Amino acid sequence: MSIIVDDPRVTSLEIGPEAERQSKQVILGEPITFSWNKSIDWQDLNPQALDDKGRVRYEYRYAQSNFIKAEDLRWYPVES
Repeated sequence: MSIIVDDPRVTSLEIGPEAERQSKQVILGEPITFSWNKSIDWQDLNPQALDDKGRVRYEYRYAQSNFIKAEDLRWYPVES
């Protein structure tokens, strides 16, 4: 998975299942790539964008509704 961050409040990204979670620092506008040596289901990745205090700013997921549409899989802000 590769991600380009354009929000200056986001300083790091965390992705992956609990036992193999990866964290990388963000460089605004530059692609950040995460990879593993085995196949991982996308629903187990649980991508999160964090600020400099470690607070989750965004989650990559489907909208919280009763209907799932492909276009709803995106970054959603997390209420603080």
